[in-house]
Amino acid sequence: MVRLIQNILSTVNDGKQHEDSNNIIKYLDFNKDKILNLAKKNYENLVEALANNAINTAAAAAAAALSNLPSSLPQ
Repeated sequence: MVRLIQNILSTVNDGKQHEDSNNIIKYLDFNKDKILNLAKKNYENLVEALANNAINTAAAAAAAALSNLPSSLPQ
């Protein structure tokens, strides 16, 4: 990801202001698959982190609820 950004910056800073937009578009088009794969991996990581967070929160809430039950049930 860092390499992609660095290459975009070097494309922009080539000293030819009028060609910058075309160069960036060409660069992004050429690297479209890499960028999409990085975006997909980032999305999957975010979904996994959110799911883990939801599971951990639910488990903590269940544990707290169980600890608040009376220690013995009435006979």
